[in-house]
Amino acid sequence: MSKGMNRVPLDLNAYTLEEQIGKGAGSTEVWQAHTKLDGRTSCLVALKIVDIRNVSDSVLTSLTNEAHIMIASVHTHIIPYYGSFVADTKLHLVMKLLEGSVFDFMRYQCREGFANETLIATILYPALMGLGYLHANNKMHRDIKAANILIDKKGVVVIADFGVATMLETHHERHQTFVGTLCWMAPEMLEQLYISQPNYNYKVDVWSFGITAIELALGRPPNASYSHQPMRILQRVLTQKAPTLKSTARAIQQKRQFSPEFRDLVKHCVRKYAKKRPDTTKLCQHAFFKKRKRDGEMYILKQVLNGMPSPGVRYRKQMALQKQRHMNVIAKPISFSTRSWDFENDTCS
Repeated sequence: MSKGMNRVPLDLNAYTLEEQIGKGAGSTEVWQAHTKLDGRTSCLVALKIVDIRNVSDSVLTSLTNEAHIMIASVHTHIIPYYGSFVADTKLHLVMKLLEGSVFDFMRYQCREGFANETLIATILYPALMGLGYLHANNKMHRDIKAANILIDKKGVVVIADFGVATMLETHHERHQTFVGTLCWMAPEMLEQLYISQPNYNYKVDVWSFGITAIELALGRPPNASYSHQPMRILQRVLTQKAPTLKSTARAIQQKRQFSPEFRDLVKHCVRKYAKKRPDTTKLCQHAFFKKRKRDGEMYILKQVLNGMPSPGVRYRKQMALQKQRHMNVIAKPISFSTRSWDFENDTCS
């Protein structure tokens, strides 16, 4: 159990489920719940609930891996994990209640991304610190993206969703499994489909971090327009030049100007040759992060969370939109466009 809340009860009867705030793979649900520490001090937590009868072995493995990684990770910018228990046929993971993901906030506020580079730097820097902690402790995340960068009610940025994270025996060990989210995946991970003995290391997270920087600036990652054509994405990542802020903006017909520092940060992160990418320690020293606010949490509160509806309200609105879209699909002939991206959902995942 993680530090900071080691008195959280591991009994479902000690929790009151207040409202659903999210949904995950399979039958996974995320709820805001009320409980009491030692039966006295009231607190709110997030409960990730999974009916183990209705999920595949791969989802269970992912959840088990997530719990193991979070137990072993105690850092300001890593989501706190409080414990887990099984009630009836359902697994319950108890975690800190957060306000939502950066992806969620962009979807609600600014679908074309954050125009403010100071805000982008202020969000990315603590995420980079959390990523650096993982790498320093021989862990890879393997699924860095805006949807897995969360913000709490005080404006603190944390990395979450460790379902595909993995431990490395040493900092130089390399892995050979195909996991992650396609639009954010590094070329050396995609190469595994063609090479009998592929390998990669923590530098795949640096690539994904660079793609996430593009996502924060433009509202979507490179190649998002091909989200329903996975092989097309794979081919483009492997054969075309590394994406840039400019090329991505041009592809989605956005006319945007970016500072030299921001362009340079992305360029260094998404180098096709992994050995040429900097590690997180060097990235923290990049000139782009001089733009970040020193009182970052307060700045994020004002720029992102101020006036934002609660997670439950946003989730219900999202579900209503999905239902309406589903009804529209039934009522109309299906049409496809390579220029559109279903930004109401994380369709590249």
